[in-house]
Amino acid sequence: IAGAIAREAAAIGVHWNLAPVCDVNTNAMNPIINTRSFGETLGEVLPHVSAWIQGTQEHGVAACAKHFPGHGDCAIDSHRELPVLEHSRERLSSVELVPFLSAIRSDVKSVMMGHLAVPAFDASGLPASLSSVLMRDILRSYMKFDGIIITDALDMHAISSSYSSGEAAVRCL
Repeated sequence: IAGAIAREAAAIGVHWNLAPVCDVNTNAMNPIINTRSFGETLGEVLPHVSAWIQGTQEHGVAACAKHFPGHGDCAIDSHRELPVLEHSRERLSSVELVPFLSAIRSDVKSVMMGHLAVPAFDASGLPASLSSVLMRDILRSYMKFDGIIITDALDMHAISSSYSSGEAAVRCL
């Protein structure tokens, strides 16, 4: 499926697909990820993430692993407000980060930062999409990702309710 989408995208001049969703949907009450995820377990998610990236990028279209560091266990829709993922570093490293590590090992060209706060990694309360700790320390240094980092849409209320578009853009950079 990813290969077919990539071939069609490339044929019309689109060379970047903001997929796959790498979130493990561990919260049945998740209002936004649910069916967008490949599944509820790492065993379901990991092979699909790698296959999607390979199927996309072998046709000259860059893939994008999202929503870093993992939006699957949230009970709040970041389109409406800022979710807070209250797990320990150990849990985050053994579940949420694993599909992103798989994506990086599959040579994914880009990673999309999610709009969710992760106090175990950044106690400031900043959304991951505005957090230099999550982008620089976790994604770049710890996970060794050297590709393109983008954020989810800055008009989502997890961001726009607290930051002007100009301030959000500057903080992302």
